[in-house]
Amino acid sequence: MPENVTVYFTKDSLINPSKAVQAQLIEEADEGFYILGPKESKAIFIPRGSVALVYFSDKTSDSPILQGIK
Repeated sequence: MPENVTVYFTKDSLINPSKAVQAQLIEEADEGFYILGPKESKAIFIPRGSVALVYFSDKTSDSPILQGIK
């Protein structure tokens, strides 16, 4: 079952460097993550090296630790 997540990308990521996106996590593998972004009809594979962290919620405001991250 897909999980609501916020994915934070590394500064060296080819996708949204140093930014975060809300998505649904479809599957996690050793090599990376399959996510489904808003308004996307197909999952996207994100290599693990492009991901700084994954927050398992659809709202970063739920986490006091992440409230200051942009």
